[in-house]
Amino acid sequence: AASEWNTSVGANVASTAYPHSVSQVPQASQVAPARHHVYHAGQSAVSDIVPGVLDPNLWLVPCLPGKERFAVEELLKKYFKYISHPKKLFIHTAFTTDTNTGYIYVEAFKEIHVRRACEDIPGLNTWKLRLVPRAEMTDALTIKSSGPQVKRGQWCRFMRGLYKGDLAQVYAIMDQGSRVILKVVPRIDYA
Repeated sequence: AASEWNTSVGANVASTAYPHSVSQVPQASQVAPARHHVYHAGQSAVSDIVPGVLDPNLWLVPCLPGKERFAVEELLKKYFKYISHPKKLFIHTAFTTDTNTGYIYVEAFKEIHVRRACEDIPGLNTWKLRLVPRAEMTDALTIKSSGPQVKRGQWCRFMRGLYKGDLAQVYAIMDQGSRVILKVVPRIDYA
């Protein structure tokens, strides 16, 4: 029964017999000990997260500004549509960041895989796609905090609009600091 299960899964799975009862599961003394890496002073684990030569490449695909999330959603829908189809997409992931407007990232081994995955998706320009250098691949996913942190009770001043130049106080912070509720006492216009 185990060999039938292995052949039905696909050719990518190694044909090994899986234990069907608790008595067939190897004991702790029979299992090889796990390998652990000890980091010494001055040595860091950063080299473990830097992509290597065997990892897929990261491609930067130009997109219409404001349509990045739509393009990523369509790309992922297409991936799941063709997951068991002979015309399978050979991409690993697709994502976008708020800092890179007008671009999406696609992870794949070859450029042709990205081109085939992005064809027929509106807003993507596969003629100008670029390979992200391996040294910069981790920078694509790093989130940098930008701007000053807003705190409750802090004073601020309006820069434009009806209350331009008026003083306000931060009453509440919502959406992790991207939206605030302000308490404003407008100036009296004597004119």
